[in-house]
Amino acid sequence: MEPQASGLLNLPDEILQDIFQFVSDESIFAITRVCRRFYVLSNLPIAWRDRCKRFHFWESRHKHAELLQNDSLLTMDWKRLFVRRYESDGRVTDLLNTIIASNTNKIDGFEKIAMEGYDAKDCLKRHLLVADDAEDVLARRYYASEALSFLHRKRAVEIWKQVGAGKDVSLEEALGAYDLFVTRGANRDVEHTTRSLDELAKQFRAENPYDPTLSARETASLLISFMRNNGFTGASFDNYHILRNSFLGICVDSNRATLPLTTVAVFCALGRRINLDVKPCGFAFHVIAIVTDPNSPSKEEGDDTKSNSSDDGRNPRDKSHISYWDPFKSNQEITRRELEQSLHAHGMIAHDTFLTPSTTRELVVRVARNILESVRLAGQPQPTAPCAVADMDRPPFYPERHAALYAALSASVICGPPPSSRLLEHMCTLMQRDFYMDVGFFETDMARLITDDDAMMLHNICKAVRAEDAMKKRPVSRKDLTHASQVQYHVGTVFRHKRYDYEAVITGWTANCETEENWIRFMDVDKLKRGRHQPFYNVFVSDGSSRYVAEDSIIMLEPSEAGVLSGFLAMGKYFKRFDIASGKFVSNLKEEYPDD
Repeated sequence: MEPQASGLLNLPDEILQDIFQFVSDESIFAITRVCRRFYVLSNLPIAWRDRCKRFHFWESRHKHAELLQNDSLLTMDWKRLFVRRYESDGRVTDLLNTIIASNTNKIDGFEKIAMEGYDAKDCLKRHLLVADDAEDVLARRYYASEALSFLHRKRAVEIWKQVGAGKDVSLEEALGAYDLFVTRGANRDVEHTTRSLDELAKQFRAENPYDPTLSARETASLLISFMRNNGFTGASFDNYHILRNSFLGICVDSNRATLPLTTVAVFCALGRRINLDVKPCGFAFHVIAIVTDPNSPSKEEGDDTKSNSSDDGRNPRDKSHISYWDPFKSNQEITRRELEQSLHAHGMIAHDTFLTPSTTRELVVRVARNILESVRLAGQPQPTAPCAVADMDRPPFYPERHAALYAALSASVICGPPPSSRLLEHMCTLMQRDFYMDVGFFETDMARLITDDDAMMLHNICKAVRAEDAMKKRPVSRKDLTHASQVQYHVGTVFRHKRYDYEAVITGWTANCETEENWIRFMDVDKLKRGRHQPFYNVFVSDGSSRYVAEDSIIMLEPSEAGVLSGFLAMGKYFKRFDIASGKFVSNLKEEYPDD
């Protein structure tokens, strides 16, 4: 009597193929080894292609979007592509685990993750969205976010390097690179902004079907009206210098009442998608757009159409074929004469430089200046609010001040004139404090753009950053204290400040006040009950700031839940998770504070 076949083997091939779709990536390779039939059914090209479709982010070298668009099954080894991505995910996970587990050699880990490029983003996104009950949820989310941010900044730098080299880079890509410095999640990148602009263009065409009888002027007016009806109305006077106004992606997705430059950039991007020849123009103290239409006469009256080319070689073209527009203000065309009168009113000569298309490089630098001005006017950094990881890619978006400043300085160095020593020092300070994994950018790209004297300073700074990253932190042990109870509170303790009533968590401590004398005097430390001769604690506050607090000022709390503090990604720099039983955060700094 022949043995009866398994019930699974009795199923039709089509049913088995459907079942195999739900097998995890980790187990699918075992399925292929069960029997010859399973091997054949699980190795069909369509099955591997569908698994590849589950990845949302791809390095451009794969040309994945083109393959999916052509729906190619025969010309692509989908299994090989999937295996590459699967192995890449494994490498990224191992590297991230190493970064989380050790406080040394993190730069090397980040740089190796970056070598995977955008292939790493799906894996990092999964770690960023890890379940709340994960053993190291806070640390995993923080370092996954840091790795994503590092990937994005590297992409932005590569874009700006192409712009600086005079390569053909679209305006939306060059300006969208700024968003890569301030986004914390995985989804909001240059490609996302491109898709958002694609959708806006489709919406415009749905509302305004193609009409061959319309002139370029009429189409431009229609497009600006469409933009204004969809929120691109120009920022009010009170909101003009708000930091987020300078970020193209943020403006497209949420904050559409924005700056003239950003509004013109959107106008140019949409115009290109509907075959309207429109270019940005860096007018004095403003940015406008130039629309070219060889089939339409000009509105100019008595205009001299024989003007010479501009000094930098950019031909203003035949003025009878161009029109000027200011989508920031209205959908009405502006005459050249009105623009010249505006220049004269500002005491400037009506030179063609102000009335011809600007280069992408010029506008990248102009955005950098706008950001620097917004940062200057904003003054001191404001308290930040916690943000759930699931909400990182949802509006409203508020760029972090230090990240925006770093973006502006980076773009200025790459696309602007040679950087001054002062600018370089400012960038190095930001890098050392907040973006230490970017040291490779300073060692390679930055070093080519500065003087020999500055290069030596930069070399020493980069060497020091790598040395500090590789050096094991000196353990701060309670056993070394004169009295075991000398430092009363531990890393991870949640407390309330006696005087200022804020809630905070301890991230480190010193047996006595160890800071500058000027700070001690300014804060009246010696007027405290025990003065400077008492333990002081490094703490992370519920407004997102870090402070140094005397033990006399602490009222210990034992919360039953993590509360608002766990909503800050930066908490993962110090802690693994919140422990409900003890009412404390579990330290991720055991190498530095082994007894805590």
